Amino acid sequence: DTSETRRFFRLFTLIWAGYFFLKSAVYLWLAATLPLTQALALRSALGGVSLGIMIALSVTQGRRLFRLCRRLGLLGAPEPAAGAP
Repeated sequence: DTSETRRFFRLFTLIWAGYFFLKSAVYLWLAATLPLTQALALRSALGGVSLGIMIALSVTQGRRLFRLCRRLGLLGAPEPAAGAP
């Protein structure tokens, strides 16, 4: 449990929040532009597929995303290891 890890999970939470915000915007657009039956059918298909992709990416690419965030400097300076001078 380091400050770098906590920052990563805060950023990761923001990514998920952005996903749900974008998903709700797409659902709103579908409801506004399509007939109800088509909107619901697309919503069911898109929602399940996109959630599955997000979960799969989170599980399989989490470490890579952590390293990318570290490389881009999004996590701040790493803490020294415990017991290090």
